[in-house]
Amino acid sequence: MRLIAAICLLALGLVTMPGTAAEHIVLKRGDVAADFAFLDRLIRSGLVRKLYDDHDFDDAGIGRYDLDGDGQYELLVGIAGNAFCHREPCSVFLYRLWQGQWHWIGEMQVAYESSWANYEVIVESQRHDGWRILSDGEYWKCWIGRFHARRDYQTKDQFGIPRHPEGGYFRRVKRGEPCPDD
Repeated sequence: MRLIAAICLLALGLVTMPGTAAEHIVLKRGDVAADFAFLDRLIRSGLVRKLYDDHDFDDAGIGRYDLDGDGQYELLVGIAGNAFCHREPCSVFLYRLWQGQWHWIGEMQVAYESSWANYEVIVESQRHDGWRILSDGEYWKCWIGRFHARRDYQTKDQFGIPRHPEGGYFRRVKRGEPCPDD
């Protein structure tokens, strides 16, 4: 009987291990931490400050998550303001650290719901091209590791941060539909 109970507990532990279910990443207001230099460049001395001279770190929601499983987190940055949040949804910009520099890898739209506590990205348990699939609850953002077929491929984000040199981009599909291989 104890053996059966132990097996059941082990099975339950495997089912609930981290990474097997969707996780909610709340973009925390002003959470600059170790990424101060990059976020200072992005928010205080970049396009954000040019658009909104009173914006500072507390006008940005910041999250961190290792999306590709390489042991290094990617940075998720959402910025309050009409230029980035046209009521709803709001843009969340994604950055990857490579050779000591942050590079833009894409963006997605998420609901803001007028509360920092609800400003979040869902990281789905599924992967595509080695990356976790992101979601706003209605749509998935699938990582496409190849970019040469894209005609609208941007080399920089709207703040002038260069795109990651190894390429790739996020593609939106209805939640639950297969991710394209493009």
